[in-house]
Amino acid sequence: MRPTAEDLAAHLGLKPHSEGGLFRETYRAGGVVETPRGMRAAYTTILFLVTAAAVSRLHRLSSDEIWVFQGGLPLEFITLAPGGELSRVLLGDAAEPDASDAERVVVPQALAPAGHWQGARLAGGAHLQAERAWCLLSCVVIPGFEYEDFEMGERGALLAAYPQHAEFVRSLT
Repeated sequence: MRPTAEDLAAHLGLKPHSEGGLFRETYRAGGVVETPRGMRAAYTTILFLVTAAAVSRLHRLSSDEIWVFQGGLPLEFITLAPGGELSRVLLGDAAEPDASDAERVVVPQALAPAGHWQGARLAGGAHLQAERAWCLLSCVVIPGFEYEDFEMGERGALLAAYPQHAEFVRSLT
């Protein structure tokens, strides 16, 4: 039987993340690189769990971030470029396309470029009990993640800047 999100989080040692979802850093490279923001680990990785109740709210990083599907339900991964271009990617098991959204290709990984707003929510799951509706990912940040390189999106400011994407801004802030 599929584990609940609570069971999976306990098993993997995941804790609440300020952007939403649950996470645990799994690796921080020993090598460092110089950035305009100072020295950073060459890269960092986390396990990240998104549920129906705990979406990844809009945020942006000063580094590139790669999201890699690990298991569970498909995830709608949204990025918003500084110029306003919105990208929607369906992350999931590429061998099992999401029949509920046949127009979009399911991919196992996606990139959020540095400086782009990003967020994610489950793309499916109505057929499962809420506690069993989750998506597990690995996220790789290059150069490595530091909280001072992280910015949470503010609904009012994002609505003012991107009124054409109000539905996404409201659902992910």
